[in-house]
Amino acid sequence: MPQPVAPKATIDIEVGYSGNITQDTSRLTRVGVPEAQARATDWDRISPDFTALRGVGHVVWYPVALEPAMLSDRNKLFVELGEFRARHAEAQMILNTQHDDISNDAMLSNGQPSGEALIFVSGKNHYGKIEFPRLGMDGPLIVIGKFERLPASNDQIWFQPKQSLAAAKYADAVKKVAPEITSWLRAPQDRITIIQHPDPNAAPFESGSLLLTPFTDNDKAIQWQIAHTLAHAAVPSSRAWIAEGLAHYAQLREREVQDGHKAALAFLLDRRTTLALDEPENMKSSPDSAARSLINTGDEVLYRTKAMYVWWMLHDMLGDAPLLKALRNYRAADDKETTYMQKLIEAQAHRDLSWFFDDWVYRDRGLPDFRIAQVYPRQTIGSDSSARYIVTVTVENLGDCAAEVPVRVLTKEGESTARVQVPANSKASARVTTASLPLEVIVNDGSVPESDLTNNVWKAEGAK
Repeated sequence: MPQPVAPKATIDIEVGYSGNITQDTSRLTRVGVPEAQARATDWDRISPDFTALRGVGHVVWYPVALEPAMLSDRNKLFVELGEFRARHAEAQMILNTQHDDISNDAMLSNGQPSGEALIFVSGKNHYGKIEFPRLGMDGPLIVIGKFERLPASNDQIWFQPKQSLAAAKYADAVKKVAPEITSWLRAPQDRITIIQHPDPNAAPFESGSLLLTPFTDNDKAIQWQIAHTLAHAAVPSSRAWIAEGLAHYAQLREREVQDGHKAALAFLLDRRTTLALDEPENMKSSPDSAARSLINTGDEVLYRTKAMYVWWMLHDMLGDAPLLKALRNYRAADDKETTYMQKLIEAQAHRDLSWFFDDWVYRDRGLPDFRIAQVYPRQTIGSDSSARYIVTVTVENLGDCAAEVPVRVLTKEGESTARVQVPANSKASARVTTASLPLEVIVNDGSVPESDLTNNVWKAEGAK
């Protein structure tokens, strides 16, 4: 632009295309991504059978102001995209459409044409208007194809011809998972939209409560995917660490329902490595600690994975009831102060959580690093004259981030667990009563992300 566009001002831009606009995966193949994987990722296209256009970061089909960044610049591209999306999450967009010589197609979007999430296109010279009240973190999405809608469904489920049975599986999954989301977060505030991607190998894409995905027959995979979309519908927020963090947290809870608590912890451990690589070793005194914080970051690893850990840790510390009550009181329109969510949770938990939010949400202190500094068992005599032990476990946190962490004491009779809050660069002790001497002590079950897991176990001499 010759000059900046003033707030609330309007400019007219006319964009013309000629020739064919085909799917292009060269930006990925140039940096070594295999062709099949590139096609599964960059599936945006304009074609007679299927048209799909995602927002910035995929295809630039609407005006943006963004500094160039290369995929070869490690994580720079994704950080800049995340920051751009965060800046413009509350931006509005109005799209006027004209469709020539198109019949029997449905046009779907995550906008609001005529108060709905879709418009039909049939015949020639169709004019439509789509309003995007807020672009959100994923931006606008336009999909055109020969879709049919599953009848008798409260949500909008759109499928390719002759795929109604597959679509019914998704409707069943919504019925199963929605009550779970209601018990973990709150009831979905709006209907969700699910669209079948015609390419079975395409990577799914989600924007708010709209999901574009290839259909699968795996019931667990469907339910796990639906949990993410329903979470967006339950707690919409312009803050990525809340919207995306809760959506990934909901998937983690769904994994726990499907396969048990150990499977949920394994899910967390699988993602710890990526987070540990993304986090600098020492952020305590860094000027970037506020810029990289969950409330400011554009780094997807942080506002998705780290935020998922944050919600899981809050759940471990407080239980379901305080979180559920706080989230039921959450209003995105009222979330104007950085401490808004903290105060909602503290009001229900009746507990000061400023230490936790300071280190995990308002600043990026890196990750904690726990080690067992000392294990001291002391024998006692109970009222029934049976010998018992009080085991004092001293845990040292070598990192710059405080956390409350579980400590497990294993004996020949079984195991006992206690929780201890360990400040940054400090020590704290937990006391556990056991019937016999400890054979092994373990700090952290995987529920708290830390930079080093090799120093978390103490074993008694001679114990196997």
